This record gives sequence, C-alpha cells and structure tokens, in this order.
Amino acid sequence: MISSRGTKDEFLNDPEVVCFGGWLTKVICGTVTINYMATSDTQFGTLSEAKKAYQWPPKKKVIPLPTGAPVILQARANLAANEVVLDQLSAGLRVALHASPTNHAVIAAWVKAIFVWGGVYTKRGNAAWLTGISGHVGTYLPRTLKVLGSVLREQDIDHLLDLRSNAGTTKVHSLALPAFIIYDSRVAAALSWLVVRWACETERTAVPVKLQFGCMRPNTSDRNKLRTPAKRIFPYFSPVANNLNSQRRHARWNLRANWLLYRSLAQAQRTCGKNEFASLRDVEAALFVMGADLSHALPNYQACIERLNANQKTERNVKTYRSDELEPVLSNVIT
Repeated sequence: MISSRGTKDEFLNDPEVVCFGGWLTKVICGTVTINYMATSDTQFGTLSEAKKAYQWPPKKKVIPLPTGAPVILQARANLAANEVVLDQLSAGLRVALHASPTNHAVIAAWVKAIFVWGGVYTKRGNAAWLTGISGHVGTYLPRTLKVLGSVLREQDIDHLLDLRSNAGTTKVHSLALPAFIIYDSRVAAALSWLVVRWACETERTAVPVKLQFGCMRPNTSDRNKLRTPAKRIFPYFSPVANNLNSQRRHARWNLRANWLLYRSLAQAQRTCGKNEFASLRDVEAALFVMGADLSHALPNYQACIERLNANQKTERNVKTYRSDELEPVLSNVIT
C-alpha cells in the first residue's frame, strides 16, 4: 500500500514533489532535455520528440461501436489518428452515461469498445469483469467516476468497495473524466524513469517516497521488457481481481500522477509560451512511447541508481500478478 493517504494539497505541496514538478515543467517546456534512449539507435532529446513518435496499435484494430459501423484503426497509427477515435469513444460513453433511462447494455458496449482500442479486452480479466457487471454498469460507473473525479483525499476511494482500477479501466476513466490520464505500465515506467533522472541530476541521496510511483509489468507474453527503473525503489505490483487493496493502490497512483502532471502542464503553458503539449493526453502519449521498454535508457544512470538503491527505504512489494488475466480475447498483440 502507499505509505500515506493524504490530501491532494498535502501531496502537491510536499517540498520534494514541488521540486520535481518544477523540473518536470521545464521538461514539458523543452528547456530541460531528457536524452532518452528508446532503443539502441533511437534517442529522444526532448519530451516532444517522444510524443511525435507515438504509434498505436501494433496491429490493425476493428473497434465495434453500439451506434453502427465499427471504427477501423490502422496498425501503427499516429497520435492524431488515435485522438479522432478517442474523441468518438469519449463522446459516446459520456452520452450513454447521461442518457435517461439508463441503458446498461449500451454503456457496456462503449466500455468494451474502449477496452478493444486499448488492447485490454482480456478473456479472464476485463472481458469477464464487464460481462459480470454488464447488468448494472450504468450504476457502477457514475458512482465510481464521481469519486475519482472529485476526490481530494486519497482515502476517499476506500468507500468504493467494488472498485476496479487497472490498465484497462483507467482507459475508461480517462475518457469519461476531464484531466484524468491513462495510468498503465508504460506511463508508470516513463514517469518513474523521469523521477530517477531528476533524482540523479539533482544529486538526491534517495527517491522521495511520495514519488515512488507504482510500476506494473507489461501485459504481454514477452516478460523481458523492463518497465521499472529500479525494482527495489519502484517494485512491480499488479491490480488484480478479488484484491481490492491492489485496485485502490493503482487508483491512488493514478490520482497522484493526474495531480502532478496537470499542475506541471499548467505551469508550462503559463511560463514557457508555445510548446508541443496542449493537453494531458499529449503528455500521456509521450510517456507511453518512452515507457515501452526502459532497458536502453538505464545504463547511463546505473551508478546513480545503485546509489539510490543503497539508500532507499521502500514499501513492501505486493505480489499479485496473475498471468491468466492476460489472455486476449482478440488476436491483437498487447504491449
């Protein structure tokens, strides 16, 4: 569990969070370079370069819609093409959520479409959950979204006794709520790498606990992809069914990432004039690209990471990973 369940203001006003957030603002502005090695021969000098490299999905997707013909998204589509699809999915879901009377089947169909877009419509995971909740999804989602969208104290989400917060449902939450990022294994990995980069650059002796973002293994059969910059500081966890604490843990890190990135982006838009980031979705896209695999980005910081590891007080690792939840219903590769 996250060691403290404070308020939004307590988190954002923590001196170390303020310091990292200020540095992150400069990264968003492009005045601080990241020199991120994505592969052995690909480097992103700035965060905006990572955003421009966005591609999704790995294979063509046919996304079923409850309103008619499916949407087709070609393999390796760019961010603009994905945003067109996401705008359609977001609008459809929001209209369905506000319709009267509530049509649970239509809401469930929009949720399924979002899962399919994100490659997370998994047979024993999100697909099974959606089937089980389909008869009352129109009651569950508004109640959950109301809490996630207005929470000012992290402990408030403890009132959600049936919360599901993972790499799949975070996509639903993100498209239904304003300023709510998708918090999946890629985004978490990239954000954690930026924390390490900042800690090394500013010669910290340890990573502040409030910035030890929760990292998750990739949802793919390829277990060699690295999505934590330091397993001792950012241990893997996985939000899984029937483990409410792990669902809440994911939601808390999602909230902290929202608060931090929203403030840093707002500061960047006020202070650095024209930049490449018009929305949180833009920042999220850059992090998504960076977080595919940290293997090539870490060697240049290995000595610093070893020093941080040596001085680090860490939270207990929650080992809740279940591979059976990752079996895809569709043949599309999940990354």
